[in-house]
Amino acid sequence: MSGASIINCKFDANLLYYRDDCNVIIPSAGKTSEMKVLYLLHGMHGTCHDWLTYTTIARLAETYNVAMVCPNARNSFYADMVYGESFYTYLTTEFIQYVRRIFGFSDKRENNMIAGLSMGGYGALKIAFNNPDKFCVGGSFSGVLDMANIDNLLTGDEKTDNVNKTLFRNIYGEKLDIAGTGSDLIYLIEKNNTVNGYSVKDLQVYQYCGKSDFLHLFNLRFKKAAQSAGLNLKYTTDDGAHEWERWSEQIELFLKEYIK
Repeated sequence: MSGASIINCKFDANLLYYRDDCNVIIPSAGKTSEMKVLYLLHGMHGTCHDWLTYTTIARLAETYNVAMVCPNARNSFYADMVYGESFYTYLTTEFIQYVRRIFGFSDKRENNMIAGLSMGGYGALKIAFNNPDKFCVGGSFSGVLDMANIDNLLTGDEKTDNVNKTLFRNIYGEKLDIAGTGSDLIYLIEKNNTVNGYSVKDLQVYQYCGKSDFLHLFNLRFKKAAQSAGLNLKYTTDDGAHEWERWSEQIELFLKEYIK
């Protein structure tokens, strides 16, 4: 059996004002225009290479006949930063348009999924919840899912907390006004806006977080809101921490759940 192709693309990103890259994995069988595509987002301090480095997604792409696209977003929390680049707009417009043009991927809702880990889990659901007409599935592995309570991420280590406070102010502004905005996942669930005939409740949502993960309580708050609102939620947990061993397991379980 032939293996999936791994292609690293370098291109001029107009909205970012620099040359960016991404990794695209294409299984050997079938037409790209008919394949399901999974946009797979990295976590904080990560890059587009992380999923390829620490998991077996190339094998999984071939096994499940799904194309995978891994972009870069630096430490942006997939936002249009107040003091920085417009990563949300870039990823949802220019970037997706680029990979579709180059590889011929489908723009049909039923062929597009998005998922990620940690910061990327939050980013994946943020993008899916704001664009339920463009994605059929959103997945989060150990995601930072309650950003309105971002102050609860403080660690108690002064140096680390000061770095994180600066980062979050660069992203969201001095007042950290996240609650009740398009960056607040729980607000988006409760608001349930309709976009081109689709709402958050039309999405299939996958959520994983281990019980030893420092984001476990964040995830429980999100789970409660999602279940109360009647989202189509698949929630799974174990005793895991914030670690690649668990995310490597979870990406395969995610594919088993949604690739039929």
